[in-house]
Amino acid sequence: MNSHDEILIRGNMNSKSSDKKYIKAGIGYTFANYFIKGLSFITLPIYVRLMSTTDYGNFNTYVAYEAMLSVVLGLALHASLKNAKIRYNSKSEFGNYMAACIQMGILSTAVIVVLANMLYPMLADLLDLTRFVFNILLIQSYAAALLTLYNSYVSLEYKYKSYFAVSLINAVSTTGISIFLIITWFSGNRYIGRVIGNAVPAIIIGICIAIYFLCESKNGLKFDGEKWRFGLTFSLPLIFHGVSQVVLNQFDRIMIKSMTGAANAGVYSFAYNIYNLVFVTSASLQNVWGPWFYEKMIERKHDLIRKKGNSFAFGMMLFIAEVLLMSPELVGVLGTEDYASSVFYIAPLVVSGYFAFLYNLPAQIEYYYEKTNYIAGGTCVAAILNIIMNYFGIKQFGSIAAAYTTLIIYLVYFLIHYCLSVKIHGQQVFDLMKLMIYSGELIIIAALSLFLREQIIIRWCAMLILFVFGILWGVKEFKVFSAFKRSTK
Repeated sequence: MNSHDEILIRGNMNSKSSDKKYIKAGIGYTFANYFIKGLSFITLPIYVRLMSTTDYGNFNTYVAYEAMLSVVLGLALHASLKNAKIRYNSKSEFGNYMAACIQMGILSTAVIVVLANMLYPMLADLLDLTRFVFNILLIQSYAAALLTLYNSYVSLEYKYKSYFAVSLINAVSTTGISIFLIITWFSGNRYIGRVIGNAVPAIIIGICIAIYFLCESKNGLKFDGEKWRFGLTFSLPLIFHGVSQVVLNQFDRIMIKSMTGAANAGVYSFAYNIYNLVFVTSASLQNVWGPWFYEKMIERKHDLIRKKGNSFAFGMMLFIAEVLLMSPELVGVLGTEDYASSVFYIAPLVVSGYFAFLYNLPAQIEYYYEKTNYIAGGTCVAAILNIIMNYFGIKQFGSIAAAYTTLIIYLVYFLIHYCLSVKIHGQQVFDLMKLMIYSGELIIIAALSLFLREQIIIRWCAMLILFVFGILWGVKEFKVFSAFKRSTK
């Protein structure tokens, strides 16, 4: 990143308005994601009653495969957009880069689909997928990569309304088509009905996104070698990082299905839906934190980054504590008796979500300096450790071991990237001691939530106290409600 680029960006920045935009967009993304996720939580009790634990486990294994393949087929190009926006600072040039990303993704997907079908006879038993489902998986995976690319694009402009609109269309159509297929044409094979219902809207939206960016660009389908080189140089190492992240997030349920059966994978996947409360909040705020962090790094406001990073981490800790304390009730409301044991998975999984969130603080430094090989290396190490620990843990203790190995690995994951960020930047940007104190407090609350799982009055009193404290703290720290009022005007 040269000084000329920095001057161009500084000339367009106003720190005060940027902070207001940051808070407003953070509220907007969080509201949008909660609304979308709310649909998932409303329909979760429907799905777990319409599908057996085996069908539910098979579908979530399919989702795990889709998450891994979307990174490979999309070449992890979404991760390059923040740096590309700095490099190609005019609207037309950045639009041409988006078109180049689409071109690269289409080419990689076409090649991989052909090769994968040639190798299908060797992969069939390993993946336990019919050729029909296998090809749906491949096409949907690239559609998911396109949606991720689009979401990264609109987040750079803080366009949370555009993000909300596309996500809402996807969520509503997926829900409607899936339930219709499950209770009609695929009532005898509900897993397949869920797969098709999940894939069709994503594929249609993906096609629309590709057409939009290709038509908006002056280049269209024209080859631009310089942009291809930048995109591939930046993003190819991140494929390993992206796949490794999916291994950290999803591979445990694949191993549980393989080693203990699809029913256990279904229970574990149900627990992950509670974890998704943490993921949704974290992802919403990361959409805003990333661009804001880049702005402040360019302005060299490292003290402000440290201060806001501490506040960011403390606020997430309070929120996750609330989720932990209400988890027994969430299991009772959303699930059936078949999923009651998932309460024991939730505490370690939700705390692991906090360390996954913390990872994003130092990781932004690695992205900022374009050290994508460091990012990939650190995440690959964590992913390999995860597979090894899951294998021996599940073999010895059953599926519950996967939840605790996930917690341990995410702690290691965060620490690896924290050390890499210090090496790259030359000094600490974030306060490790405070972050570890917050983590320790959360682990204690997680243990108490399990110990007091049948003491509803004590847990809910603690939740109320934390809620009131969190509101008062949020108003003082971020002026949340005043920002919300401005966002609704």
